[in-house]
Amino acid sequence: MKVTIDKNIEGLVPLFFNKRQEDIALLKNFIKNHDYSEVKKVGHRVSGTAGNYGFLDLADIARSMEVAAHEKDDERLEELLNDFKNYVSTVHIEFI
Repeated sequence: MKVTIDKNIEGLVPLFFNKRQEDIALLKNFIKNHDYSEVKKVGHRVSGTAGNYGFLDLADIARSMEVAAHEKDDERLEELLNDFKNYVSTVHIEFI
């Protein structure tokens, strides 16, 4: 997947993705422990931040995590966590 991002924020992108790696660890733990409230909080935070940076597909994944956590849908949360991890590890960024 390729995403085009404003080069003015290029220096912030590594920190953004470091934080997403932390989120993956948190989400994995929260999902394992059925802590849906914390999953919703992380999903909400990531959806806003990712959207602001221009990572719209990641924002959509995070919003879907909020919904799945609200519905206490463990199977869907696991799928979305995999989508989240795949996005973070495979996204190709082009700065313009």
